[in-house]
Amino acid sequence: MRRSAPSDGVLDVACLPLVGLRRPTWSPGARAHYDRRRAAGEHHNAALRNVANKRIARLWWCIANDQPWDEHDAWPALKPEDHVAAA
Repeated sequence: MRRSAPSDGVLDVACLPLVGLRRPTWSPGARAHYDRRRAAGEHHNAALRNVANKRIARLWWCIANDQPWDEHDAWPALKPEDHVAAA
């Protein structure tokens, strides 16, 4: 049975996998971050939730600072040659 709660405009934690887009394949940085988390032993859902949380935090920062999304800044652990290969 699903619980019913009023929507107060806050993103529900249940929506995070949707924000993570199920598999982080559209972004090489997100994919690399997901792969690192999986290699560290996290289960798929935990790694995906981490990617979604990181993406939401970065989007929030972009909105709060009136800055456009930048793949290099969002996923700084990604090597520069990986960014070029994905473009």
